Amino acid sequence: MTAKRRSSLSDLQMAFTFEVPQIAQAEGDLAGFDAILSASVARMLSQDARPRAAIAQQVSALLGKTISKSTLDAYASESHAEHNVPAARWWAIVAATGRFDVADAIAKMVGCRLLSGDEIRAAELGSLQAERDAIDSRIRELRPETRPLARSAGGRR
Repeated sequence: MTAKRRSSLSDLQMAFTFEVPQIAQAEGDLAGFDAILSASVARMLSQDARPRAAIAQQVSALLGKTISKSTLDAYASESHAEHNVPAARWWAIVAATGRFDVADAIAKMVGCRLLSGDEIRAAELGSLQAERDAIDSRIRELRPETRPLARSAGGRR
């Protein structure tokens, strides 16, 4: 009996962090990326409670073309390099399964992050807070050197 192969997409890669990812630019940074994408499809499909045929129907509806269960199975197989998943289909699988955490893990490998739903509002809130802090800091800088404005009705003082 052969041991079950470890996925190219580990749980550690799925963990959320606030670290800014490195942009993939060096030779080999994305080596094996096709296997990682297949592993991501496998994870999305296996952790969805619905049968794969139902997921295939939803992916088909999203794309406006028929995608079979067997096609999804092929995309989920890391050992079949000839079955690379096209980007539009990969994103349709993400949308159909709602697995934006998987998409974020893949995005991190390339050098960016993905926000969805309430994460967008949280990021906006953080951005607004940083703006407020910058404004408050500028007010503190200006306050000691600023006099109240007092103009006479006839013009300048």
